[in-house]
Amino acid sequence: AADSYFRSPELLLAHAHGAPLSLLRQHLDLPDSQLEAIATRGRNPITELDGAEDPVLDERGFPKLARWFQPEKNAAGEPYDYYVHLDPGATNDSFGFAMGHNHEMDTGAVLPTIDLAFRWTGSKFYQFGTIYRQQWFPEIPATTEEVMAAEIDFRTVREFIFYLAYARGFRIVQISFDNWNSVESRQELEKRGFQTFQRVVAKQDYDEFKTLAYNRQLRYYAYPILISECYKLQLLNGTKVEAPRTKEGESTKSDSHKDVSDAVAAIARYLNFYRGDQVDVFQFDEVADEPTKKESLSPLSEGQRSLLNEFLSR
Repeated sequence: AADSYFRSPELLLAHAHGAPLSLLRQHLDLPDSQLEAIATRGRNPITELDGAEDPVLDERGFPKLARWFQPEKNAAGEPYDYYVHLDPGATNDSFGFAMGHNHEMDTGAVLPTIDLAFRWTGSKFYQFGTIYRQQWFPEIPATTEEVMAAEIDFRTVREFIFYLAYARGFRIVQISFDNWNSVESRQELEKRGFQTFQRVVAKQDYDEFKTLAYNRQLRYYAYPILISECYKLQLLNGTKVEAPRTKEGESTKSDSHKDVSDAVAAIARYLNFYRGDQVDVFQFDEVADEPTKKESLSPLSEGQRSLLNEFLSR
């Protein structure tokens, strides 16, 4: 038995901190003034997307990030702890990434925040050409290499984490991986002092993500790929959240993607857990009345394209 997991997916857009106006108009039946208020409540840190709403990669294979995308600091001027979840894919699949932190409000409550969410796809690395490897460590000089494979380049993913930590200054205290093919990446990251572990995203992660989002207690940008994945999610037999299998054009192949939503759900659960039971979750004001679903949806246009152990034991 399968049913839609998000019974009211429009709330993911209505409660977002920023979204493309075109995406809001596609899914929400609200006046333009309210849609504009949602759209301008936050900004997308990814500066350039392709027709599939995936990041355009720079010469290092990284998504292009805005200059303003820097670590936030608490009232004492200390940078927040940031958590990362990676959902590795196989050949011709995609690789989900999400990062977040718990933001302290003046009231003492915290606002769980998803700072970044996107995916790499295997097609991005097919005949990528010359990729630049920056020098992050004295013993590994800067170099270039040819990348020509229709699969995710895992070294690029690891180096993007180095970039966030060493170039952008994010204090990344935890990195979790889904089970698939993550051993080598975990070993390389742990050599550099990052704490990593394996964890498969489950229904409970999605339940906490949904609860926080529906209750206006989670700050996140409505990335089109995230919203697209969430709209398609199904609940199987009341116990498992899955993406339906869909055909790829005229091909006999089928695919199912929930890489970004998996990563976001994992981060939402981490943030809710690490805030502690004694700390309230901040609830932000609504921008608009609760929206209604649009009956017909037009397709996207080209332009719209010790705590750790305790947690793991739950």
